[in-house]
Amino acid sequence: MNEFTARYTDDLAARRLIDRLFEAGQKLPDRLRDQLLEAGDATARALIALVEDRRLRFKSAPGGGWVPIHATNLLGERREPAAVEPLIEVVKEADINDLIHSRAVFALQKMGRPAMEPVLQTIHAEPDAPSSRALAEVLCELDVKDERILDVLLDIFDDDPALGASYLASYGDAAALDVIHDLFATLKPQVIDPFANHVFIELAAAIEALGGELTDHERAKLNRANQIRRQVAQVVFGAEAELTSHPDEADELGGDEPCWCGSGTKYKNCHGAPDRGAHP
Repeated sequence: MNEFTARYTDDLAARRLIDRLFEAGQKLPDRLRDQLLEAGDATARALIALVEDRRLRFKSAPGGGWVPIHATNLLGERREPAAVEPLIEVVKEADINDLIHSRAVFALQKMGRPAMEPVLQTIHAEPDAPSSRALAEVLCELDVKDERILDVLLDIFDDDPALGASYLASYGDAAALDVIHDLFATLKPQVIDPFANHVFIELAAAIEALGGELTDHERAKLNRANQIRRQVAQVVFGAEAELTSHPDEADELGGDEPCWCGSGTKYKNCHGAPDRGAHP
């Protein structure tokens, strides 16, 4: 038995599992995963200790940096209430580009209602912290409806309409429809900053996701915004496809046309790819 793992638990059965977790590397064997999910409280506490040990997050650490990532995933699958606070700390501490950051967000989303109050408290305590946006994403997917969650998401919508609209769509409360329609009415497609037109795509997607319908005026704005984005992509990235000159015409793109999202890649290789679909 590896003496190194004694710092995480003094339970012998849990230590045997943790020893194997350190040996697993990037790929966690299915059998070990099942055993870790079914093991008792001592193993849950050990997994939390692994997540809390920042030294294990480096590639040079024992386990190659994969141990806390596996532990984070496992705690989410186990829906361990005691892991909520440690996982919030990971979201606050870890760089947004680090894999453990996104895994901590996903794990918290699986927690459901036990995660709601701690996440709300953290956001309210540090509303301007970079982590607040990621924690708001957690609230969207808890499958819990609460006026305080909607208030947080509407605040984000006011500050960043594109991001806020995607959060509101995920949250699924039709009470946000009026606010989204109101903003849609005030915005105009931009020619000077065409990539700002992505907001129309998010607003339209949110309206449809929440069970609403675009007005004719909104649909015309959306089509105009998409046309501008496609024209810019054609100019900037040298695409050769011929574009429609009618802003209110339905956007039916050929596979070799620049994608409507403005990525600069061909539609068939971007949102038109079979595994992507026609919408984000």
